Amino acid sequence: MKRKIITGIILFLFGAGFCIWGWILIADARLSTSWPTAPATIVYSEIKSSDSRSDGKITQMYSADIRYQYTVNGKRYVSARISFGDHSSSSSTGMKKLVNKYPKGSQATAYYDPDKPGNALLEPGPVLISYIPFVFGALSIIAALIALFKKKGASRK
Repeated sequence: MKRKIITGIILFLFGAGFCIWGWILIADARLSTSWPTAPATIVYSEIKSSDSRSDGKITQMYSADIRYQYTVNGKRYVSARISFGDHSSSSSTGMKKLVNKYPKGSQATAYYDPDKPGNALLEPGPVLISYIPFVFGALSIIAALIALFKKKGASRK
């Protein structure tokens, strides 16, 4: 019984940590919508593929490798970050859309962190994947509370 309580407490703390981390990620992503902007030039735009191994199975993974340069206060920067939800996928469809949206030589707008101008992205704000750590943490907290409550109720009998 004591072991289950300790497990529930650890799960709760784990979930709380993920919620805090997730909340910070979401807040940072939201803040990026008010970052200053600079004209950017796409200097590289390709789909990269790599093998991912899991459980003895090999899966082809795709990511968009898009690099752009921009200038802030006379200093030139190069970044490869598209959004707060940069990721790879086993489907190349979304990556093709990004590469087509930002072809080499095209112009875009870089949103840069005013405190760290080298930190920039092309698509500000949270995206669906930005919410995953927070939701995972919340679900962990709920599972911990259910486990602790259930145990508490069971011990009353």
